[in-house]
Amino acid sequence: MQDKGFLPRPMLDLTFKALFGRETNKNLLLSLLNAVLERPGFVPLVEVTLQNPALDYEVIGEKHPLLDVKARDEKGRIFNVEVQLAEQKTFPQRLLYYWSKIYAHQLAEGEHYVKLRPTISVAFLDFALDEREGYSRRVVAWDETHHLIFSEHLEMVLFELPKFSLELGEEIPSKRERWLYFLKEANSMSTELLDQWKTPEIEQAIKELKKLSQDPQWRTSYLDREKALRDYISIMAEKFEDGWEKGIEKGMEKGMEKGMEAERLLFVRRLFAKGMEKKEIAELVGITEEEVAKLEATEG
Repeated sequence: MQDKGFLPRPMLDLTFKALFGRETNKNLLLSLLNAVLERPGFVPLVEVTLQNPALDYEVIGEKHPLLDVKARDEKGRIFNVEVQLAEQKTFPQRLLYYWSKIYAHQLAEGEHYVKLRPTISVAFLDFALDEREGYSRRVVAWDETHHLIFSEHLEMVLFELPKFSLELGEEIPSKRERWLYFLKEANSMSTELLDQWKTPEIEQAIKELKKLSQDPQWRTSYLDREKALRDYISIMAEKFEDGWEKGIEKGMEKGMEKGMEAERLLFVRRLFAKGMEKKEIAELVGITEEEVAKLEATEG
């Protein structure tokens, strides 16, 4: 029996690909990119062409390909759009590595560099990169000596959704804020809110999520992918705990012990940022709820 209240999370890569990586939904990708990339002097995209359309979910097994969305606009600029639920300490390096692969892949051997086009990576993260304020970052190639952009070809735009919040009221938020709210809170978006915002693309995205939820095969793939991600996060937490315990067993020096405690404190704070309860965090990290409460209250 189908759960009528079930709505797939847009931030799960499988869902994101189904929403924004299909030819029939190119208008959703165009709207999303124009919203999140907008800044003074930004010229909106007019058209996008998908470079890696969504695969049929039947062929997505345990070793499915990366489910990011690649597109090219009318000016030849390349966009790589992805979501990340699982925290990765090396995410900046990973993002730069994949950007470089996409940028370099434009040229065949012997072709001239003049053919290279700007490449923009857009990443929506379900974790915080650090404790700095602000939920968005724009990374460019910066010439520190002359205080100007060295090349327009490198651009990375990141959104740390745990840091994003939106006070709902009579005032209509920006289109960027509406899309970010959709990615983070699609399940809680009411018909009244959609009517107030009057954003056809987001209304279409909600309808697409409902269609996906009613497809038994797709739903099975979704639940399998969700479980695999939970297992991955659990394994990473176990490795963290195992490394912490082994360090204590080996009689680490005081300075190292403080470093590990700081690492644990940061980890617990990030779990709180995801909305987890003290009991859940205690079970995941392997400490008591009282210890979790102490860590939560620790300053710095």
